[in-house]
Amino acid sequence: MYPRDVQEKYLNYVMQTNVFRKFVGLIGNSSNIRYFLTNKVINIILETFEETQILDTNKAKVYYSVVSTYSQNGTIGILQYHIGKLQENNSMFEEKIDSAYIKAFEQIRNIVEYEIPKLLCLFESLFQQAGKLLGYNMDDFNLSSVIRFFELGITTELGLFLVEFGFPTDTISALENKYPSIGKMGALEAATFLSNNQRAMYSVMDAYEQELFKRAMQVLVKRG
Repeated sequence: MYPRDVQEKYLNYVMQTNVFRKFVGLIGNSSNIRYFLTNKVINIILETFEETQILDTNKAKVYYSVVSTYSQNGTIGILQYHIGKLQENNSMFEEKIDSAYIKAFEQIRNIVEYEIPKLLCLFESLFQQAGKLLGYNMDDFNLSSVIRFFELGITTELGLFLVEFGFPTDTISALENKYPSIGKMGALEAATFLSNNQRAMYSVMDAYEQELFKRAMQVLVKRG
């Protein structure tokens, strides 16, 4: 929990016209992960935290780098970055490869999965309050899908539904990578698309996951 004076300072800052207008497009796209990533909204949010000293400059630089890489290339991108640094430094590659894995997964756990969601929760709460004070309709403003992307690495509406249904996140990520087009679909449309490509889809699922997917489909169809 951030101190009240910190929250008040940030609220006053984000209510400034030149700051608030940077996020106006997010109001109607708060649950759209693709919009958030394509427009690099997280970088703009981090800038506001740096400007208000919620993040110091050095920490902000690290967050920018890690989050930008993760948003574009996921876990593999961060791992490749650290392996590349070893090669640049002419390190004993085989001896140091373990340290690259450790650094990569520490950054994912500490920054991507913990610090960024915490900052996004703060932004969500205060930006929503700022919008209401400025006369905007903020009733549907909700960053939970974006927050779960950083916590879990899931980018699609179907993927988020499957997570709640108990589906393994690794398999969801494999499906999202294999069929990137489902990122533009609603949950039911994406599930129907995958069912029509059942043989290829099942190549990334074990028997338990196949049955779980069938049950998830039944729930989606009932929901309409």
